[in-house]
Amino acid sequence: AKADTYNNQELELQLYRIHQSLREHSIKVFDFGETQVDDSWLGNFDNRSDLERRSEPPRRQLRNAFSVITGERKYPWCTLTEKESAFCDTPRLHNVLFKNKMMSMGKLVRAANDIY
Repeated sequence: AKADTYNNQELELQLYRIHQSLREHSIKVFDFGETQVDDSWLGNFDNRSDLERRSEPPRRQLRNAFSVITGERKYPWCTLTEKESAFCDTPRLHNVLFKNKMMSMGKLVRAANDIY
């Protein structure tokens, strides 16, 4: 499903499932070196109270995983654009890739060269 169609609870659950699957299958992903993402919520995911499970969590993020939309999405209740960080990680991905070109893109190119 498209990330912008999830509510925060659904997005949180999906990110948790991605995290668990990566760990369970020892899947390595490219490390962008993000320091602004707080993924401490992952450690408490299974130990939340019923009240915490029913409440709407803040929008969660997962290091090196991005919920990206492009362009503009029109829904009956609103219109979303890729620039709205409250609904998608497109601005975050652009920042990671292009803000410090030498660091992120250089690391990505080196990692690709190591693979191939």
